[in-house]
Amino acid sequence: ATGADITIGGGAADSTDPLRPASNSQSSAGTAVTLGTSNSENVVRIVSGSGDISIRGEATAANAAHSGLRLKAGVKIIGGNVSLYGKNRATSDSDNSSAGVFIYEDSTTAKTLIEATESSPDQSKIETRSIVGEITSGDFGVMLGNTGAASNALDQVTLRATGNLAGILIDGTSGKA
Repeated sequence: ATGADITIGGGAADSTDPLRPASNSQSSAGTAVTLGTSNSENVVRIVSGSGDISIRGEATAANAAHSGLRLKAGVKIIGGNVSLYGKNRATSDSDNSSAGVFIYEDSTTAKTLIEATESSPDQSKIETRSIVGEITSGDFGVMLGNTGAASNALDQVTLRATGNLAGILIDGTSGKA
C-alpha cells in the first residue's frame, strides 16, 4: 500500500521540508488540538496508507483543565508511522480532564483505534512510533481512557502495531512532585 504523510502542527516551517510545520499547534485559551466532538464511531478518521501521521499540540493556558492533544471517543488514526505529541504547560494543578495527550473515552460503544502499519521486506531498520505527553503541573503525561461511565467497558482504546516494522512507544512525563 502507498500513502501520503499527514502532519498537524504549527510554528515555523520545518528546515528539511518548508511545507510542514516544525513545531506544535498552540493554544493559550484551551486544548491545542482536539479531534472528535461527539462520542460516535468513525466521526474522525485519519488514514494515510503507508504514509506517516504526526499530530502535535501544546496548551499554554495557566488553567490546567486542558490538554496539548485530546482525542475523543471513536477516533481512528491509521498510518505507517503514527506520532502523537501533546504538552500541557499549565501553572496550576490539573485534574482528570487534562494531560499532555488525553485519549478520552466517555462512550461505552464508540472505540478509539491508533494503528501503525509500517511494513517492508527489509527488516534491518525498525522505527519507533510514539505517543508522548508532557504536563508541567499535573499528574498525567499521557492518559488513555477516563474515570467515567465508560471506564468499565472493554476495548475502549486499542493501540495496534501491524507489519514487520511497526512498533509503539508510550512516554509520559509529569512535572508534579
